[in-house]
Amino acid sequence: MAAGKGKKKNLLTLLCMTAALAVLIAVYAVVSARQEDKQNEDDSPEEPDIVLLSAQTGEIASLSVKSAEYPFTLTAGASGWEFSGDREFDVNVSAAEAMTEALARLTAESAVLADAGELSEYGLEEPEFTVLVTMTDGSAKGLRIGDRSGASNGYYACVDGSRDVYLISEEVRNVFAVGPDE
Repeated sequence: MAAGKGKKKNLLTLLCMTAALAVLIAVYAVVSARQEDKQNEDDSPEEPDIVLLSAQTGEIASLSVKSAEYPFTLTAGASGWEFSGDREFDVNVSAAEAMTEALARLTAESAVLADAGELSEYGLEEPEFTVLVTMTDGSAKGLRIGDRSGASNGYYACVDGSRDVYLISEEVRNVFAVGPDE
């Protein structure tokens, strides 16, 4: 009988130690997860958006996009957007609205280089697209969109009058890459 009691005691001790080990593992996992979350919060403070252009949609008088493939200018008319030089040309309202919405608050994904010495390295001396927004008060804002970045799906861009290079998303670039069918 003493041998049976010893086996029960050993089994009970083993179960208690296993339960204690399981509790310690669970506590370790919880503490590790909290420390990792705290470290991630400290390492990645939320960066403010980099706003390249901002234009109130109702304040835009004209929008010019210069490209080798299809340069065009849209002007705000009484009945909506009109194709400059051909009032009979039907402007795709959704494409024009997409452009003005993009210009309402055009942000960069990241800053690449402040005061770049050679904009040609980014395709910004002779950019793929030049977007010029003329406001109703006569002021103008320009954006140059250059080469595709080799490191991401974005494109290099800079604001007219600045040598600071930024990275914009492919989606923003594609808003202005329209042809006569669009």
